[in-house]
Amino acid sequence: VARWPAFRGQTVTEAKVQAWLDQFPDAPSQRAMFCILQHVHFYSQSFMRKKMREVDSIIREAAQDRVGSRQLTAEELVVSYLDGPGKSGAATARLLCEERGLPASVIVERAMLGQRLSDDKVRVLVLTDDFVGTGKSACSALQALHDDIAPEVRARDVRTLFVAVVGHVSGMEAVRRLAADLQFGLQVHCCESLDESDCVFSEKSDTFPSPAQRLLAKELAQQWGARLQKQTPLGFGDLGLAVVFERSCPNNSLPILHA
Repeated sequence: VARWPAFRGQTVTEAKVQAWLDQFPDAPSQRAMFCILQHVHFYSQSFMRKKMREVDSIIREAAQDRVGSRQLTAEELVVSYLDGPGKSGAATARLLCEERGLPASVIVERAMLGQRLSDDKVRVLVLTDDFVGTGKSACSALQALHDDIAPEVRARDVRTLFVAVVGHVSGMEAVRRLAADLQFGLQVHCCESLDESDCVFSEKSDTFPSPAQRLLAKELAQQWGARLQKQTPLGFGDLGLAVVFERSCPNNSLPILHA
């Protein structure tokens, strides 16, 4: 807990952790749930800023056949996102521009992309998100976006990238399959990959010292999670992830951690 950053502006203290554990009925249950806390992937804003430099490198490499070795200008680069203006994708886009020293004007809302891409000066379009879990939301949004902008992208040969800061391998693979099917040159990148070993109730995870404790924790997570999110007690897609960002928590994470 001492290593965790603040969550939504509030420090996660030992007292808050103890209060969270106290909701479970007995010592064995609390020990099992504490194992989950010990294996939370807590991504700080500092981590995100460091990853923006990695995203910048991805953009530079992808743009080489458009502008050579020089850096893209603000007129040549468009940064956007798949979700709404107040969501995590938009926040990631803003952070990328802050770290690259780019004006906010390069960020374009999804609804305005078609108009912006009609400018002959645009060379590269970057779509950002902080997290991909099952990939269903990303695929749905990318399919809709393709239907709106593919003619402009193809006509002007705009290099198009989708970059997730953190992603589960199954979700990223789903996005890559869709990108191949859409056939409009979409490149898919992920800076930090999670796999089945990061799903806390997976047999490949080292979250729990024994299968019995894993089973107990899963039963508790389902029981308490159903009270918070009846349809998805283990998180969307039943991934059972323990992923937290400093400003938000993905819906693929266990509801008991954030709801």
